[in-house]
Amino acid sequence: MILRIMLGTILGGVLGFGYYRLVGCSSGTCPITASPWTSTLFGAVLGSLLVLSFPGHAQGVQPQPRPDAGASASVVALSDANFDQQIQTGVVLVDFWAPWCGPCRKQGPIVDEVAGRVNGKAVVAKLEIDAAQKVASRFRVDSIPTLIVFKDGKPVQRFEGLTSGQTLLAAVTAASKTRP
Repeated sequence: MILRIMLGTILGGVLGFGYYRLVGCSSGTCPITASPWTSTLFGAVLGSLLVLSFPGHAQGVQPQPRPDAGASASVVALSDANFDQQIQTGVVLVDFWAPWCGPCRKQGPIVDEVAGRVNGKAVVAKLEIDAAQKVASRFRVDSIPTLIVFKDGKPVQRFEGLTSGQTLLAAVTAASKTRP
């Protein structure tokens, strides 16, 4: 924690001094850019405050759990190695996500709920895009969360952004009723 504050202070000070050198106050009446010392001090204070404003970095603040933490036992974890085998037969709903993605944290519990409600109609799976970049690239996952419903290995429906459980259940039900 102290190291983060020190680094923020140093980085902020350097940026404040750089701002003084680039912009500076020609009249000498600007309180922040009038001297290199005030610019450096202002930058250092802002750098420290910026570091302290990030969640999970302040003392006593616990980091947010990952979206896959506590996931339903019926949700399958996918990777580059097992992806093709897992989606090869039947209906599979795949949630393309990342732990640093805010909307993915909201989508995770919805996907877990859908997994509990599909009643054997489909497999529900999650693929972390940072760990499985080949698959994410192959399906052109540019924004997350992206959810794709596969039927016998072929994508049949795609959703980008936060998607309701009802929408996902309807897509899985529709895919399971269609013939290959």
